[in-house]
Amino acid sequence: PTMTTVKFGENTTVAGNFKELFMDIFEPAGDEAEERPVLLFAFGGSFIGGDRSTTHDICKAFAKKGFVTAAIDYRVYDKPFPPAGPIPDSLDMMEVVVQSVSDYKAAIRYFRKDAATTNMFRIDSDFIFTGGYSAGSISSLHTAFLDEGEAPDYLQVFLEENGGLEGNTDDPDDSNMGYSSEVQGVVNHFGALHRKEWIDANDPPMISIHGDADPIVPYGYGNAVVVIIPIVTINGSGVLHPQAESLGLINELITVPGGGHAAHPLHAAVVH
Repeated sequence: PTMTTVKFGENTTVAGNFKELFMDIFEPAGDEAEERPVLLFAFGGSFIGGDRSTTHDICKAFAKKGFVTAAIDYRVYDKPFPPAGPIPDSLDMMEVVVQSVSDYKAAIRYFRKDAATTNMFRIDSDFIFTGGYSAGSISSLHTAFLDEGEAPDYLQVFLEENGGLEGNTDDPDDSNMGYSSEVQGVVNHFGALHRKEWIDANDPPMISIHGDADPIVPYGYGNAVVVIIPIVTINGSGVLHPQAESLGLINELITVPGGGHAAHPLHAAVVH
């Protein structure tokens, strides 16, 4: 695959730091197709660290299958940790998740703007899929499934402070505001949603891989763990798929029996 790095946005972190956001875009080498599906991947790191380069391998693998893929940046928690500062609480981390969704949607809008203007990446804007590992997958799932009017009051506050459901991440030099951030499918690697009820009958298909003994992002309902501290209750893949099934959504769950965090079956998941 060939790789191009682009800036898709900029914004301010929870600590008030300015951050430029980039993504590494991989295209199938020698591909002459005029419209190609897009798969975005967000890195893991408990929302306190991580780097987009850690998703390069999966991006390259899907590019070889004909996808345009993108390893994306997003903002993480950057306030001082103990002993320099307090342990982040559930509200701190929820604000970071809201900011990551703002960034994720800006990356999606970047592709839709490109398709409508310069068409550099020759994408099919009707087939954009979100994906990620761990924290990145949590961001991906909330990008796809959290809709207007679903957020409880404590989360709505952070949405309003960060540009609403669409977010306020943008690149002022090449604005992508106004383009859709809708997604057509989700590729979830050991991620979770804060509430399973956010999956409804109008939502996109989903495929998940998750170990049923995951101690970091629970397979069922439980606490997400950040540096051994249980932070916030979430619903893992083992809860999300029965919810999707009950609504008649296309979905597939690959459970890794006895698998811990980042467990993966021997065979790779294939997006149909």
